[in-house]
Amino acid sequence: MEIGSKIVSTAAIKMALSASRQEETRL
Repeated sequence: MEIGSKIVSTAAIKMALSASRQEETRL
């Protein structure tokens, strides 16, 4: 259970980082 939550949290962080990078490229 803990491992699964860690994977989900890391995936969410990666999604946020990629989204922020895309916004930076737009600017």
